[in-house]
Amino acid sequence: MFGIAFLFGLNYWKAQNNKVPVAPPALKVYYDSMFNLDKTLDRYEKEFELGVGGLPTVGEFQDRLEPNNSKRFLSNTERILKQVEDDLTTVYAMQDSVPAGAEAHYAAIKTKLEERQRYYARLKDAVEQKNQDRWKAAFDGLPALRDANAKEEDALNDLQALVLKPVQITPKS
Repeated sequence: MFGIAFLFGLNYWKAQNNKVPVAPPALKVYYDSMFNLDKTLDRYEKEFELGVGGLPTVGEFQDRLEPNNSKRFLSNTERILKQVEDDLTTVYAMQDSVPAGAEAHYAAIKTKLEERQRYYARLKDAVEQKNQDRWKAAFDGLPALRDANAKEEDALNDLQALVLKPVQITPKS
C-alpha cells in the first residue's frame, strides 16, 4: 500500500515538474547581451580613468608626454581601445540578426562604439606621435561622443521598456 502511494506521488510530482522550457524572446536575448556589453565597457572605462590618473583634459598634453606617464597612458589606452574594438566586432557580427524592435538601439550602439574608438585612437596616436593637434582633435570629437552616448542610453531605455514590460495577470473567475 505504501509503495503504491509512493509511486502515485512520484508520478504526480513528475507531472508537475515536467514543463517544457520556453526559449526567451530574441529581443530579450539581444537586450541582455547589449546590457552586458554596456556594463563591461563602463568597467573598462573606469579602469582606464584609474589607470591613467584621471580623465585626460586638453591642457595636460605635456604632462602625458613625460616618460612614466606616457608609458602608463599608452598601455591603458591600448587596453580600452582593444575592448572597444572587440565590442565593435561583436556588434558588427550581429548586424544580420538584430531582432525587430532593436534596430534603433543597434544603430545607436554602433555609433557610440565607433565614436569611442575614434576618441581613444586619437588620444593614443597623439601621445605616440607627440602631436598636440591630434590631442586637440580627440577633444574636438567629445561633443559627438557625448551625443552618441546619450542617444544609445535613450535607445537602451526604450528597448528596456519593450523587453521588461509587465505582463498583465488575468484575474481568476
